[in-house]
Amino acid sequence: MERQPNDPSFSTNPAPGSEPSTPTSDAPPKSLFGSSSGPGPLGLVLDFFSSVKLGLVLLTALFVYCTIGSAGIVYPTRGPADFSMLGIPFRHEMLRQWRVFELTEFAWFHTWVFNLIIALICVNLTVTTLRRIRLNAVNAGVWMIHSGIIILCVGSVIYFSLKVEGDAPVIRRRVTISVPGLPVGSIPALPGSGTSITTPEGDYEFQVVSIDPRWELRTDTDVGKTAYAVTVRVRTPQAEFMRQLLDGYPEYTEDVIQGKGRVKKLPEFEGRALVDESLALGLDYQVQDTFWLKDTASVYVREAGETAWAQRPVQGMPRYNDSVQDTSEVWPAPPDRSGRPFRAHPLSIMVPPADASLPQRPGASDPLANALVRVTGFLRYAVVQRGFEPGGDTLFPVLEGTLTDQSGSARSLQLIALDPRLQSDASGSITFVWAATAEEATQATAASPCVLTIRVAEGGPAETISFTQADVAAQSPELKPLGESGWSYRIRELVEGLPLQTGERITLAILDVKSPEGESFTRWVFEDPVRNRDNRDTKPEEAHKPSLPDPRLLTEFEPGASVGPVVIIAGPEPVGLRLSVLGPDGQRVEQSVQPGGGAIDLGGGRSLAIRRLLQNAQPVSKPMIIPWQQRDQDADTAQLFALVQVEVSAGGRVERRWVPFHRYSFDDPNEAFATLSRYEPAEFSLADGRRVELMISRESRPLPAPVILDDFILTTHIGGFTGRTSSIRDWTSVVRFREKTGDEPAWSQPLSVSTNNPKEFAGLSYFQSFWDAPRAPRGPGEVASAGLNFTGLGIGNRYGVMTQLAGSCIAVFGMFYAFYVKPIIKRRRRAAVLAELDAHASRRGAW
Repeated sequence: MERQPNDPSFSTNPAPGSEPSTPTSDAPPKSLFGSSSGPGPLGLVLDFFSSVKLGLVLLTALFVYCTIGSAGIVYPTRGPADFSMLGIPFRHEMLRQWRVFELTEFAWFHTWVFNLIIALICVNLTVTTLRRIRLNAVNAGVWMIHSGIIILCVGSVIYFSLKVEGDAPVIRRRVTISVPGLPVGSIPALPGSGTSITTPEGDYEFQVVSIDPRWELRTDTDVGKTAYAVTVRVRTPQAEFMRQLLDGYPEYTEDVIQGKGRVKKLPEFEGRALVDESLALGLDYQVQDTFWLKDTASVYVREAGETAWAQRPVQGMPRYNDSVQDTSEVWPAPPDRSGRPFRAHPLSIMVPPADASLPQRPGASDPLANALVRVTGFLRYAVVQRGFEPGGDTLFPVLEGTLTDQSGSARSLQLIALDPRLQSDASGSITFVWAATAEEATQATAASPCVLTIRVAEGGPAETISFTQADVAAQSPELKPLGESGWSYRIRELVEGLPLQTGERITLAILDVKSPEGESFTRWVFEDPVRNRDNRDTKPEEAHKPSLPDPRLLTEFEPGASVGPVVIIAGPEPVGLRLSVLGPDGQRVEQSVQPGGGAIDLGGGRSLAIRRLLQNAQPVSKPMIIPWQQRDQDADTAQLFALVQVEVSAGGRVERRWVPFHRYSFDDPNEAFATLSRYEPAEFSLADGRRVELMISRESRPLPAPVILDDFILTTHIGGFTGRTSSIRDWTSVVRFREKTGDEPAWSQPLSVSTNNPKEFAGLSYFQSFWDAPRAPRGPGEVASAGLNFTGLGIGNRYGVMTQLAGSCIAVFGMFYAFYVKPIIKRRRRAAVLAELDAHASRRGAW
């Protein structure tokens, strides 16, 4: 009868004197952590590092460390909350961004704590594998898993130790400029970029006014093709014109004179395409030979008038928390996200001088080599704003307060009594005046009347009316007939202090008018009769559309001394601080007020709260920290509004300035396009009279192979590019790299770089990071852009990646082996043991 393993007489031990078919156990005898190697310090150490419990503790610590670094922490709070559960408010914060750490995600996973945990895990795996797991076919999967993990860790050490990551903008083209007798110059082909050149004959001025990345050719031989077109405004000592340049088609270069058209079609040029044929303009590649490192900071300095920056890297620059020496260095700041009030946190980071070991731009020199340079402040999201503080030596009255309108919306109010342009608010309804005596205070609210003359053309009846705001408020709502002419009118409103775009304030009268034909309209009457306009409501689509005044009715207007509905009067005693408000009956009501005394009712649902009055104010420019609720998340992450306070000490002179953080440290201000980077270097004056420019940006490195942008391709959804990012499926940069063929430099074959398709060249990988999207003007002085003028390449190396991949593959293959191959081997061995035991039992029965 065949015996089963559960039979009491069943035993896996062979007969005495025979060799065992399989080991009974792989585990050594128990010790301090589950096994023992005998006495002695070495044995205790080996037992400790081969402990399974130690491995579990280390893996738990690694999990907690990674979770905190990547996801942050969540905790209940009594202050501002991000969300609530079961009625309990919770906050979410990134612990690594706390002031005590100030670490990026990359830096968090590169600390000695993380490295120590990984090193201990590798030691634990190595010792445990060598001491507790025999190398045989059954345990081969476990050996592969442990070996793969260790190889992965080694690859990660190589990867992070040698990691370089950054980005660089690559401008598509540059405009080359050749003026007779002078070297060839250039400007980047970006909307708004320009330069001027001085010659003995006079000045030449050049400015890129427009760019069309898809200009359609209409010449017979090239019809249907498109080209990159750049239009340059040119001013020479003799002429002014526009020159259009087409990339790849220099033969189609031509000039256009505004108001006349293409030069080629003007008879005075006899078929020539250019106004000045001695002036040569063309398009060429804009070479990018530098990239900027991610999450770094560097101070760039140069002497005023120089072009190349010398860089001085800064270690330990804050990224997430504001630091100032004193709270008085900034305007009153809002609380942080946790509701804590703003406090001073001193900062002092020494900036080492530039030396030969640092990568520097050709021709760069450090004018502050013998100076002491320190970073003494950091603001993550702030703007420099002009304001006023007490302590001036001359009389300069400034009033600050808060104005609340009918809807409850509040806005800050700042009025300057001695500046006619700034003594009233934007609407002109509130005016601030300074009165040295009681007589001046009385005159401040005594307005001289306006004079309106209205008459019918060609000798018709006429009337002259003198009136003030009080007269307008007290007049009858009925229209007044103008003699027997059939015209009637009424003064609807007197608008005083109307601001214009030039900064000037004017006064006008608005009249309700009815013509002899019964048509009703309003007329705006200005001191300058050229501005007079009629507004007729004839059709819904033409409602309040201004038109030239009806010539049959003539109006003339002379404004008097305007006084707004609300006048704030300040002065020495007995004037004090008074508020004069024009009531509904046309009479003024005056009352004494005090700064900080609460809101004052102005009527009509409006109220005014006077915060402070500065008699001898002095203008001060200081950073204003933007409340975190009003910050743009992308701009905040990219530090586009960060400010750094830099102190320069040299020759006994100490100067401290707030310097804006720049995304890129361009040598040429023309490269600082609106969507690329600001260009606002600060200027410091040294004791020896030299002037030094200083900029804060990221560390820069030279590219091993300079790159150019050959073309930029948008892959769109059905219907093409509509001007919105959502209509784009992908974007691709076609680039070339400078390489050498023999002794002559040459450009490589085109390489297409897209978002998920990086390319490697000269030891670095290049991938699509950002691009130049179409952009409308966002402020005065900005020009529109059709986009596609530059691309942004992400740049980095990949050392150790293949080692990481090999370790991952070995570990995964080991898992497959342990889960699928090992059970097969164990089943076969078990079957072999059972067969051997059955054979042994048969032999014993035969005896």
